[in-house]
Amino acid sequence: MNPDYPHPHDRQLADLLDRSGYQLRPRLPVYPQYDGWLSGWLQEAIAVWREKITVDRSLPSGLYG
Repeated sequence: MNPDYPHPHDRQLADLLDRSGYQLRPRLPVYPQYDGWLSGWLQEAIAVWREKITVDRSLPSGLYG
């Protein structure tokens, strides 16, 4: 999303997408093919979050309402 333009609240966007047959899902701002460009400790943190949002489907507290 572009911060220079207004955008809907995440719950509102999730509801809109759901009505159209899509699901709003969290993602990291780093594509996996670029993980190697990150420092070691950041690669570890990204790996933990990637596991949470892709396998467990667990979300950070407060996301989507």
